[in-house]
Amino acid sequence: IPRETEQIRATIEEMLAQFEVLDEFAFQLSDEQFADKWDAYGWPRKIENTVTEVEEQIVKDRQAHMDEMRAEQQQFEYSLDEIEGVVNSFHQYSDLSKIDAIGKDVRDKVQKLKEYNDLSKKFQAREILFGLEQTDYERVGRITKAFEPYSQLWISADDWFKSHDKWLNAPFPSLDPEQMERDLQDWWRNVFKASKAFAELPECKEAAERIKSEIDEFKPVMPIL
Repeated sequence: IPRETEQIRATIEEMLAQFEVLDEFAFQLSDEQFADKWDAYGWPRKIENTVTEVEEQIVKDRQAHMDEMRAEQQQFEYSLDEIEGVVNSFHQYSDLSKIDAIGKDVRDKVQKLKEYNDLSKKFQAREILFGLEQTDYERVGRITKAFEPYSQLWISADDWFKSHDKWLNAPFPSLDPEQMERDLQDWWRNVFKASKAFAELPECKEAAERIKSEIDEFKPVMPIL
């Protein structure tokens, strides 16, 4: 903008010089020409003032957006505190008879942790734009890792119970043995990993072992189905 303003200023100065020549010869300008002359004279200053105002507003807007982001990040930390507390106390759940409620809750927590992971990356991207040092959100990954055994157990158990009932009551032609085999392997693998992770949580480990045993007992039935 300053470069373009200088170019315009040169044109205006040339035009004003021409007006001075006309003045020397006592040329009478019309009211419209007179107004145009002084408008042209004042435009470079008007442009500079407008640019200054816009730059000042940009600085204010940048600070406002930065303050808003900082407030959001503070609230994000509170949310992380909350879900970390939930994860740290999730070992209290081991009753498979409550699978419907627990399974849904676990799926909700898994989704929430994915959203928090995305949000942490969004904050870091904004910090780069603002020229700020990136906040370390390693905590999100740590909480997600701590919750993984619970998601492995409860989501697999939920899927197993629902599918087992469906398979036993569904018409034979509607069954897909290959997909059933893949599902069984995935669930067995997940509860096996969960069982190992629950070495110091006997009740959770017992729940994982029960699901694993039920899947093992069902596998010989597969050829019949």
